[in-house]
Amino acid sequence: MAIRAHLSNTSKVIIMRTLKIFVTGLIVISGTMPIYSQKITSTENIIPNDSITIIIQKGRTSYSDGQYFKAIQILHANGIDTMEARASSLVGLAYSAINDFEKALFYLKKACTLDSNNVSYRFQLGIFLSQCGLIGDAEREYKHINTLDSTFLPAFVRLGIIYNDQKLYQYAQSYFMYVVDKNPRDYLSNYYLGTVSVALEQKDTAMYFLDNCIQLNNGFVPALDVLASLFYSKKNYINALQLYQKAFQFRPANADFIYKVGLCNRQLKEYDQAITCFNKAIAIDTTNASYFAQLSYCYFFKERYDSSLYYSLKAISYDNENYQYYTNLALSYQKLDSTDRLVDVYKKMIDLHDPGEIANLYTRIAAVYSSKGHNSEAISAYKTALAIIPSNPIALFFLGSLSQQAGNISAARWAYEEYLQVTMSDSSENATRKYVKSVLKELKNKNK
Repeated sequence: MAIRAHLSNTSKVIIMRTLKIFVTGLIVISGTMPIYSQKITSTENIIPNDSITIIIQKGRTSYSDGQYFKAIQILHANGIDTMEARASSLVGLAYSAINDFEKALFYLKKACTLDSNNVSYRFQLGIFLSQCGLIGDAEREYKHINTLDSTFLPAFVRLGIIYNDQKLYQYAQSYFMYVVDKNPRDYLSNYYLGTVSVALEQKDTAMYFLDNCIQLNNGFVPALDVLASLFYSKKNYINALQLYQKAFQFRPANADFIYKVGLCNRQLKEYDQAITCFNKAIAIDTTNASYFAQLSYCYFFKERYDSSLYYSLKAISYDNENYQYYTNLALSYQKLDSTDRLVDVYKKMIDLHDPGEIANLYTRIAAVYSSKGHNSEAISAYKTALAIIPSNPIALFFLGSLSQQAGNISAARWAYEEYLQVTMSDSSENATRKYVKSVLKELKNKNK
């Protein structure tokens, strides 16, 4: 499955033209020369003698074997750790490996001082600075590298990551586009270019580069996840399903991936398969309320209301402040004709919502009471709804109707007259307004 089949040819052309424009702009801004080859240059002025080369090789061997203290000891004992750039770099990396910030920074900087044009040493320093949270210093090192050697793409990648982390997405996009233009097979830069395009709400561009990433590294799960989410947002549930299934194959201990497979199946109305997926997710993570809530939805659509009720209650037991879970619970109680429980759920929902919705919930409570013939409770609920939102036309109309049935003519007339007032400019209420006017005329005639 390739995104190229999803994007039109016109979209592809627009994306690639945009890439070229960004790349050209970045080259002008950075003052770099066009890139012809990938290389690292070194301008050491002194060719070391055999003894220094042998000592450095011993230090490098110890470092490669993970014997960091031994590497430091070898290079320091022979007095070349502050005299020879290669030795300083190795000592700095060894101190970095054992998390000695001060000494690592000293020796990595020393290597750059001894060989100021060596981009490798500066890149090592930049990575160390980034890892230690000195982002501004790291940014300056990476930009310095770009002036020394515009072919050193890793520095551009690191700058893109810095700007991405700072949510400077347009800057980040420019750097990643520059890298991808020069090295289209850089799967990681394709991924970052996709994610920053998502942040910039450029979905087609994002999907194009995320698919590139997957073509280059089909096991890169973060790209599978983001691309699947984009397909899901476009209601392309089949493609989203395929990607989430693939992600779960690579990460079988990740409950969220099998959960998302279940979501796709639910959207495709494959409820039995969705239930299987949600149960697998619960087996991995037994306390995630969302997994139980989704089981409730599926059982509701299968008209197994007892099971839907059970799993709604399970979801609420892990998250008792989620308004949607109570909505699902209310629907199940309504289907099971459990009036008292339904009213209790609505009352709980009232505690969780804003005034407008609270008024609507009281209106629902009143409707439940009214349907069961509990008119006094219904009238009380409608009055509560009107105390919150006095212009609620539904509450006014039914309050008038119930008051009329109860023989409270003055209350009925008040409610009907208020209803006509608040719906004066609402053409959708024309039929009901006509009916209310006729009822009011009858009520007035009775009082004569």
